[in-house]
Amino acid sequence: MWLQFSLAFLFAVALLFVPGLLFARAARFSPLQCVGFAPGISVAGYAILCLVYERIEVPTNTLTICGVLALASIAVFLCSYAVHRGSLRAAHAAKPRRPRGKANVRWFWLPVLVAYVVVPLVAATVVFLKPMDGADAFMQAFDNVSHLGTIRGALDSGQFDPLGKVGYYTAMTDATRPFTPVFSFYPEMWHMIGAMVTPVAGGSIPVAINALNCAFSFVVAPMGVCALVFQLFGADRRKLLLGAFACIAFEAFPWGMLVYGPLYPNLASFTLVPGTVALFLFMCSDRPVGRAKRLLAGLFFVAALIACVVIQPNAIFTVGVLLAPFCVWQVSLLPKRWCRSQKGLVLWRVAFGLVAVALICGLWVLARDLPLLAGVTGINWPSISSLKRTLFDTVLLGLMKHPCQPVVALFVFVGIARSFKHRKYLWLSFSYVLCLVMYFFCAGTDGFWDAFLTGFWYSDQYRIAAMVALAGMPLFVYGFDWALGLVGRFAAQRGAAKRSVRYLWPGAAAAVALAIIFCPTIVIGSHEFNTAFGSFSHRVSYLYNPHSFRHLSYEEHEFAEKAQALVGDEGLIANEPFDGSVYLFGPDGAPVYYKSLRGFGEARETADSVLIREHLNELASNPDVQKAVRDTGIRYVLQLDKDNAEKQPGRHGGYRESQWVGIASIADDTPGFTPVLSDGDMRLYKIDDAYVG
Repeated sequence: MWLQFSLAFLFAVALLFVPGLLFARAARFSPLQCVGFAPGISVAGYAILCLVYERIEVPTNTLTICGVLALASIAVFLCSYAVHRGSLRAAHAAKPRRPRGKANVRWFWLPVLVAYVVVPLVAATVVFLKPMDGADAFMQAFDNVSHLGTIRGALDSGQFDPLGKVGYYTAMTDATRPFTPVFSFYPEMWHMIGAMVTPVAGGSIPVAINALNCAFSFVVAPMGVCALVFQLFGADRRKLLLGAFACIAFEAFPWGMLVYGPLYPNLASFTLVPGTVALFLFMCSDRPVGRAKRLLAGLFFVAALIACVVIQPNAIFTVGVLLAPFCVWQVSLLPKRWCRSQKGLVLWRVAFGLVAVALICGLWVLARDLPLLAGVTGINWPSISSLKRTLFDTVLLGLMKHPCQPVVALFVFVGIARSFKHRKYLWLSFSYVLCLVMYFFCAGTDGFWDAFLTGFWYSDQYRIAAMVALAGMPLFVYGFDWALGLVGRFAAQRGAAKRSVRYLWPGAAAAVALAIIFCPTIVIGSHEFNTAFGSFSHRVSYLYNPHSFRHLSYEEHEFAEKAQALVGDEGLIANEPFDGSVYLFGPDGAPVYYKSLRGFGEARETADSVLIREHLNELASNPDVQKAVRDTGIRYVLQLDKDNAEKQPGRHGGYRESQWVGIASIADDTPGFTPVLSDGDMRLYKIDDAYVG
């Protein structure tokens, strides 16, 4: 399976980067900018193609989507190269020959990019992939039912729609669906990309999901941070290299979102945030970059926002929160263009800044009241800790009551202190403090301020914690860089050699600090303490393991595989999804009737489905049930926990025994059903031919 995982991972990286890289290079952006801008451009291109194909009724699959965008990007790149080739030759001819020792300056970005690839992937292998049970391991959690099922629905139906028209039951006919189809906007581009990757993963959806998550978390996010650090600090190699560690130093992001929910689409959208912020900073840069390039940057920024919308729209509000202090600062600089009096300038700047704050707050309130977002902002997760504990966790980055990260927090606060001296970076500190305030109210309080500040993220503490990490990464780099500079100055005062001052002493200090940050356990005397990353690895080994926390146990899955082999293409299997059988559709493509855990008893459930759930055991005597069986095409019944003997973890939340009497009450002697496979409390019944028509 790991070979399929590797191939799927490489394909996912190529899918996310190649078209966007070619478009960005055609616009003459530097390599360190292109790698951060590319994923947003690529995802937006795929989303637009999916929508166009649906409109003109063209079949959608990996080849028709990826191939067309790749060809378009290659054509644009070649045209740009042909147009600029003459001017590039003239520029190279006019440049004097570099001294021999400076010949590598032109390629300074290459080792930087290597660091941003190698460091996160090594960390991911050790901390995330190694504790997993296998490349096809997956979390059995409520949200993952949707992720697995939606990807399977897209593959079965051939519909790749990023706006919510694809679901578990898409490939089924109206007569065989347990629910009437109702369209509502819900971003599903992450699922569509997962469907594109699945064929390369050998048809395994769990392998494709794990590969795609690694591509987003440990390639897309680091490259976005690379572009952001480059945009903020320029070609400062030490800061750029520190960024390769900053992008994985915070446990809250990307790590924490891999083991909660799981919030895979939100994770993917958040990985686009650093590159999107870098694009906006480039647009507003005071460097002489030219109008055409600013216009192209604006176009790419819009593309990145489109990508955020079709994956998880709250990433747009995350971008807004991170950039709000920057926008206020930029607006406050406008009076400098005409005001010459120092006293008057201060008053004008304060006034303009306050107006900008008022406008941002007004837009925030307006967005919260939009009917389209009412279903999101109306959700309010309860607080998770006391105010005192939340304040402690917020300062020391023990977010979500996980182990604290004091060294990371220290570097962040050093970066904040440094920004007060170099005021052009002060907005970064305000962004970070704003995210900390949001987390404090989200994790420690309930009520108006919690809902008002964090409603766009479902008032979910994990998502807000991830925002804290995103805001803290540039400050971590800034503070860490100052600390290494301090070590170098100390070494110089001690009479160390120039090369040692520049490389050896700072390198040794960085190695010690990073070892403390990423060390999984700390032993003090006879006591052993898990660090943030040790705790994360333990959660991975528990949640991605078929022998631990599983609603569908290893034995149940083996039984279900035998049942699926017996059923073949004969018809649908009536199942009780809360016993774990809901996980047979997405990963295995089993023809189970119920593929989700919600909607039962609601208005959109069909009358046939209600009869199946509540009265299937009356098949021999109830004509309505017999008609429902014929209409739906159900031919078998599967029970994985017949006597409700499974106590840990038991059935999924939301299970109501009264809703499943029709399936749970079927026994070996129930008229109309013949047992064809049994093992302990697991059964597969075949409906007698007399009742299937």
